[in-house]
Amino acid sequence: RMKHFLLLLAIPIVYSCKKNITIKITNTSFRLEDFRKPGMDDYQTLIAACDSLPENATIIFDPKIYIFSHTPIILKTFNFKGPATLKREDQVNYTLKEPADENSTYLILNNTDGMIPWDRFLITLEGKSAGRTTGINIAIDIKGDTLILDHPLGRTVDNLDGVYPVGTSLFKNINFFWVLSETGYPEESCSFTDLTFNGNRDNNTGTYSWFLNTAVMQLSKGTTSYRNCTFINSPGDTIVGHDADIRKCTFLNLNGSAFHTSADKVYCTE
Repeated sequence: RMKHFLLLLAIPIVYSCKKNITIKITNTSFRLEDFRKPGMDDYQTLIAACDSLPENATIIFDPKIYIFSHTPIILKTFNFKGPATLKREDQVNYTLKEPADENSTYLILNNTDGMIPWDRFLITLEGKSAGRTTGINIAIDIKGDTLILDHPLGRTVDNLDGVYPVGTSLFKNINFFWVLSETGYPEESCSFTDLTFNGNRDNNTGTYSWFLNTAVMQLSKGTTSYRNCTFINSPGDTIVGHDADIRKCTFLNLNGSAFHTSADKVYCTE
């Protein structure tokens, strides 16, 4: 019995299926720690490796805990291998020092310690409801306690509010990996092997937006491969993307879905 599904709108579905996937294997491997210089944190070390290495390189993490304080933006196809544990830092609750509205292109916060240009974030009203958050925005520059935004702040997801008073909460988004392209729709085919993704759920409880603090965000034309990985303590959805090949992986203590597919076109056959 065959079932055929066609999704033409950018809405989530539970899963996607793809049979007979061929995973590309590379013999070019590099140890992540070889790119660490004095004073570098784990995020800076990973960015240094990704900036330096060629397409299809394999980046090998040492068997230890790596703390992620920002989202690494991945612009190439890489193979990431452990064994290692990747852990999200404890969430910081930033607040608005001055009111803002849906047309605001900058925000004045109580402080900006721990934020850097190109950090993603969202604003949330009235506790943890996903509908009471804005969409993800980007701090393209930081001047003192002021964030310069990539685009106007906009209304909440439920479209009920566009006014944000003093004291409104702002949360930085930290994905372990976010695959993007500088020129168009991403085509990377990254792989993840023998890694534990610890979402640090108990210390990241500011909002339940599915878009905030996912483990991997890869809306790419290429296949994303997951082998022998463990995903634990996710504060929201865990993997967001499509065309994923997930095998021999474990998911424990998740606050959202293990795999959230969102795409403009998805074909599923089983």
